[in-house]
Amino acid sequence: RMWLARMQMEVLRFPKNGVKMVAKVLNPYYAEVIQAKLQQQGIDKIRTHELTLTQQFLDGLQQSEAQNLLRIVGKRNCSERIGVVSISTDIAELAFILADRYAIATRVGLHCAPNAHKTLETYPTGTLRFSFGWHNTAEEVNIALQALKEVLAHGL
Repeated sequence: RMWLARMQMEVLRFPKNGVKMVAKVLNPYYAEVIQAKLQQQGIDKIRTHELTLTQQFLDGLQQSEAQNLLRIVGKRNCSERIGVVSISTDIAELAFILADRYAIATRVGLHCAPNAHKTLETYPTGTLRFSFGWHNTAEEVNIALQALKEVLAHGL
């Protein structure tokens, strides 16, 4: 049996900083969690945290890229970016191994943007995408980097 979750669109208003945000929510509880986190931490602190983790991940990938085990797709710094890093290698198998052996969730493919991948020269394969958010930790970034090193060292 297939279950379809009801999607709600809510505008969250924060009187302290005037931020307005539209959130896609499958469960109203998550809207409350997101709102509480934003109010508690502040959007600037959350963004700084995400970009710190992103830079940590990018720095950790450099050795594997220098060994031609993968290619970082896009910028190698956190200037004008969000907490997402894409890499190019044998992405489908790598995504499966990371999920199966290490419980690391990634997104693989063209990410609904085939023309962007043509520009990035990753079409038709796409990329393997890692995303970092306010809930992630530096330790989790290190775990992901170690998992990548182990898998790439033994070949796919």
